[in-house]
Amino acid sequence: RSGAAAMNTNGRGLDTPGLVDSNTYSSNISYFQIDTTGNAATFGTIPFGVMDNAGTEALSGRCMFIGGGRYSSSNYNSMHYISSTQSVGGTGSDFGDLATRRRYVAACTNGTRALIWGGAGHATYSNTLENRFNSEYVTIATTGNASNFGTYTYARWMPASTSNGTRGIMISGYVVGASGSNYTYNYTFSNIEYNTISTTGNASTFGNLQYYARNFDAASGN
Repeated sequence: RSGAAAMNTNGRGLDTPGLVDSNTYSSNISYFQIDTTGNAATFGTIPFGVMDNAGTEALSGRCMFIGGGRYSSSNYNSMHYISSTQSVGGTGSDFGDLATRRRYVAACTNGTRALIWGGAGHATYSNTLENRFNSEYVTIATTGNASNFGTYTYARWMPASTSNGTRGIMISGYVVGASGSNYTYNYTFSNIEYNTISTTGNASTFGNLQYYARNFDAASGN
C-alpha cells in the first residue's frame, strides 16, 4: 500500500490504509505483535479507502487515522479512531473533523494529545495548492473536532513526525511555496521544527538534516 503510515500501541504495530493499485484505495488496517516475528494480519477497517493520511495513538490504546485523500477527488478533513485492544475485525468510528482538508499529513503524540501538521491542500499535483502554515490538535480520549495549535515557519507536505512524549518534531518534506496567486511544489528541504505538545503555540526551528529529504520520510522516537 502506497501512502500508508504506522503507529505503535500496546505492543502492537498498526498501519493506516493506503493506495493498493492505480485507482483502488484500501480501508484495511493491518497489525502485528512487535515482540514476535511473523507476518501482519488484518486488524480492522475504517469506513472508506484513503491514502496519505496520518496515524498516531494514545497511551490508552486508541489509534487515530487523520485526513488523507485520493488522486481523483478532494482531500478529506475526517478523523477516525479504533482501539488497539479490541477484538480483531472491528470498524473504526468517527472522531471529528479537521479545520482544513489535509493530504500528505503528519501527526505525533505525547500519549494524550495528537499534534497534526503538514499536508497539501489539493488532491492532485497542480499549481493551485493551498498553503498550510497551521497546526491542529485533538485530545485523543475525547472525540470532537480539532482545534488550532499554532503555526510553523514553512508550509510543507509529506513531512515525517515523531515525539519523545514531550516534544513533537516535524521533519523535512516538500515545501509549498507561493508563486503569484498560485502555489508550487519545491522539492528539496531539510528543515526540522518542534513544539512542546502539551502547550499550544507556534513551532520553533530545531535544526536541519544533513541531506535534503523530500517525500515519504519516516521517523521514530522514544
